[in-house]
Amino acid sequence: MEKPATITLSDNTVTLKPGESKKITLTVSETSDAFINRKYEGALWIQILNSKQVNSSTEQHHLPLILWKDTLTDIDASVSKFFFTQDVLDIKANEDGYVHFKLNAGSILEWDVGSPQDGVNFQNMASQLTIHAYDNTGIDWGIVRTFEYLPLGEYAFKWDGKTLEGEEFLPDGDFHLAAKIKGMLYDGAHNDVWETILSDTSVKIEGSSIPQPPTFFISSPKK
Repeated sequence: MEKPATITLSDNTVTLKPGESKKITLTVSETSDAFINRKYEGALWIQILNSKQVNSSTEQHHLPLILWKDTLTDIDASVSKFFFTQDVLDIKANEDGYVHFKLNAGSILEWDVGSPQDGVNFQNMASQLTIHAYDNTGIDWGIVRTFEYLPLGEYAFKWDGKTLEGEEFLPDGDFHLAAKIKGMLYDGAHNDVWETILSDTSVKIEGSSIPQPPTFFISSPKK
């Protein structure tokens, strides 16, 4: 089977002295007839032969690679194909359906310390991804499901409109699911940042025993 692309390095073995750096050229050669999918993912593994002598915490490092068929302007959002399979979910009737989503990019790692290394990178996994339920006013009613260290890929899980503990938490009404991906901003201190992506469709909850939130009317007297 023909490979969609071939990757070569200008030098496969590099010897460095303390404080020394060296430039290596990575060349990607596409095989157009075999490049069928929109993207291909892989990694370049770097073996450190004398890791103990240089006080490296690991004997290998890996550099994630993603080859896109389209231009950068056509890259998918971090989460796409995000929907619930049912338009209406009757809690009293014990109905259920499936939440489907595709994770295209992992957690954000952003550096902002005024150095040439400043910038934004995406990991090849989500360190934490939570699915929430939002009403039409933007209120977050709670977490549907939590994932940790979730690799890029396509996922689906069954949901009955309740928490993982089997408790009702949503009143009757229309809701959107939202995926929140935890990332990190380093500006001299570590700060958590969250990327939020709304689902493509909404779901109408019926038959719930959770009461509707109170409504307040505020008015002012006419002059």
